[in-house]
Amino acid sequence: MVGIFAVEYAFSKTKRFRKVDEERDAKFPAFRRKDVNKWARWKFYPGAMLVMPIRMVLLLLNVIVLVLLVSIFSIGHDFKKGPMKSGCRKRVIKHIYVIFTSAYLLVAGVTTKKK
Repeated sequence: MVGIFAVEYAFSKTKRFRKVDEERDAKFPAFRRKDVNKWARWKFYPGAMLVMPIRMVLLLLNVIVLVLLVSIFSIGHDFKKGPMKSGCRKRVIKHIYVIFTSAYLLVAGVTTKKK
């Protein structure tokens, strides 16, 4: 249900992009949407019902495991006294963040490239 609600909300926000306005499009031909006639709600429903819930669960699990791991590795440090000093524990936590944020982006469908 959440996926279908998200699709309906997204479609309500894209109304002005789906509306073909010849006067506007004539002024800005480079920005004219040529695929507007191919947009249909029913094409998004399978993904909204199948893929989106799985992604949401994976993203939530990713965040929960990240918080648990960082909490475990931070045992014994008092953050009221200041940030963690450089050392093995800080490097491990940094690598945990790198791994879990990369996994989060992968599940969210975002690709990154380092140059």
